[in-house]
Amino acid sequence: MRENNRKPIEIHRKKLPQFTTMNVIDGQAGLINYSSLIFYSLTIDNILNIIVLLILAGVTIATLTGDNGILTRANEAKEVTEEAGAKEKVQMEVAGSFDEHGNFDMNKLKENLKTNLGLTDSDIKDNEDGSITVTVDGYEILVDAEGSISVKKPTPVVTEPPTEKVGEDTIFKDPNSSNKEAYIPK
Repeated sequence: MRENNRKPIEIHRKKLPQFTTMNVIDGQAGLINYSSLIFYSLTIDNILNIIVLLILAGVTIATLTGDNGILTRANEAKEVTEEAGAKEKVQMEVAGSFDEHGNFDMNKLKENLKTNLGLTDSDIKDNEDGSITVTVDGYEILVDAEGSISVKKPTPVVTEPPTEKVGEDTIFKDPNSSNKEAYIPK
């Protein structure tokens, strides 16, 4: 091959990415410089793989967490299952509290709740309308005079944040942090 034809190849070879590696031959170590499109394409391929993996990891984390994520839905399902279990325990005792004529007996229900579920008088509260409220596994279950069952939803407790009056103005303080304050002029 003639010398004129080799020079253009050398010019382009210098533009390619260069990689240095260590080769050991017969106990002699030496650094060798390579310039190749193959190494360059492998590098680009690795970068693309990392980007795709990061995108997949982000999608996975988003699927697991958040308001509609798998973990949130699993916790909600757990709560619903526990509530249904408590309701079923009371339903079983209500079913055993009917007399031989098919009439519901509230006193027999109270006795069944105490003996079969191990509840105490503090777990069974009489209401003014003839119904009772039974606390089982932390859930309050309402049993009316006919034996119908419903779960009482807890009412959220709303508390006012601590405030301080400065003249006619009000300063609200965050109870969780001593540094956060909101100044609201009149």
